[in-house]
Amino acid sequence: MVAVLNYDTSRQAVDLGERITRHLEDQSIIKPGVIQYKRQSLTESREMADLIIKIGVICGLRDDVAAVLLAEDFNQLNEGGKLIISSSNHHMKCTDPLSSFLIQHIGARDNPFGGWGLNFRTEERLKGLLTRAGFKDIVIYSDTDYPGKANLPEEKLYGIDTLPSEVMGYNHKRIPLRLPNKEVLDKGTPYNLIAVATK
Repeated sequence: MVAVLNYDTSRQAVDLGERITRHLEDQSIIKPGVIQYKRQSLTESREMADLIIKIGVICGLRDDVAAVLLAEDFNQLNEGGKLIISSSNHHMKCTDPLSSFLIQHIGARDNPFGGWGLNFRTEERLKGLLTRAGFKDIVIYSDTDYPGKANLPEEKLYGIDTLPSEVMGYNHKRIPLRLPNKEVLDKGTPYNLIAVATK
């Protein structure tokens, strides 16, 4: 049986994931028992895998630390297995005033001189990290240009996934969540790189 293992050290994240999973199982959207959660660091995982997905994991890591994680991922993949990983890029810091403000001021209550320490990698830098870890057939996309985007319905492209809030019992029908208008979203400024690499 195919298993999807999720790792997080946060009790809240694991609890929310388990609640969403039960909701999807109850709706017969996914088979029971396929998705599992472990409250532990992903660095403690030892299972071999055909696919590893790490979204937002290396964004805050220095290259030398990210390299250690990527090497571990390489060793845990079965031959021909794939890693999908994201990393923030320079547009997130330099192009969007709101993103730049949030990044610089997240955590400012505890440390006014701190901010959110992200590494804004270029495609070349991300590809170099993956290559040095042993990966091949590396393809890098952005969060505005990826396979299958043209086939997505508008509510997926321009909407907000409300499943987590629904499972938690929040009702946003009276106060709808709003994204920027379609014209702003269609400008296509990428803020994240998404790499697919093969062992």
